[in-house]
Amino acid sequence: MDASVESKQADNKLGLSFTFFEKELRENLESIGIVNVGLIIYTDINKPVLKTLEPISVSLNFCSEVESNLTIYLKKSVQHERKVIHHDIDYLIDQTLLSQTNLTITEPSPNLYMVTDKINYNFNLTILLHSFTLLGQYEYSKLRLISDIAIAWANSWVSHQKLLNAWEHLSYTNRKPGFPVLTASESEVFHHILRGWTCSEIANIRQVSKETVRSQIKSILHKSQCNNQNQLLARYGHSQWFSSSPFGVI
Repeated sequence: MDASVESKQADNKLGLSFTFFEKELRENLESIGIVNVGLIIYTDINKPVLKTLEPISVSLNFCSEVESNLTIYLKKSVQHERKVIHHDIDYLIDQTLLSQTNLTITEPSPNLYMVTDKINYNFNLTILLHSFTLLGQYEYSKLRLISDIAIAWANSWVSHQKLLNAWEHLSYTNRKPGFPVLTASESEVFHHILRGWTCSEIANIRQVSKETVRSQIKSILHKSQCNNQNQLLARYGHSQWFSSSPFGVI
C-alpha cells in the first residue's frame, strides 16, 4: 500500500481530515524551528486513544525516543496549567541519536514545548514540540495559534467518535452484535487499532509484515461483521470493550 492510500485511510479513521491544513501547519512549525511534534489524546496516561508522533525536520526524528518516554511526558504535562505553552529542556532524548545527525547542533539537549488541555468528553490532549532554537515572542505567538488549531481539531475528533458511537448504538439497538471470538494475535491487533495505530505501525510494534497485519485485520472485520475499520471503531472502540472510556455512556 502506498503512502497516499495509507494517508487517506488515516484521515477516514480519524474522522475529520487533518490533511486540509496539515501542510501549512508543518511549514509554520518548521519556520519557527520545531523539528519534531507529537499529539496525544488520552483518558488514561498509559493508554492513549490517539497518538501521532512525526518529525518535522528531515534530518531529525525523535519519534522512537518520545514513544519510549511517553508516559513520563504525559505525567509532566498534566501538572501544567492548561492551554499554556510550557518550556523545558528535554534530557530524555538520547545524545547518541543527536550526534548521528548531519546538523550542527550547539545545544546538548533540545528544547521541549508542551501544551495540554482538557477536551470534550473528559479526554486530555497533550502536544509535544521539540526545537533546538529558543523561541522568541514572535515564535511563541505563532505556536499559540497552531496549538489553538490542534486543540480545536482534537475536540472535533472526539466529538466525531462520539457521534459514530451513538449512531451505531441507534442502528444496532435491536440486533446488538455479540463479542467476536478472536485469536490472541487478532486481539492484540484489534486493541492497537482502537488506539489509533496504522497498519504499518502495528506491523512494526508486533515485528511482523504489513501483509500479516492486513490479513488479521480482514479476519477481525469478518468476525465482527464490520465493513471497514471506521465502523469497527464506532461499534466496539468506545462502548463494549473499553469499559472505562467515557464513550461507554450514551
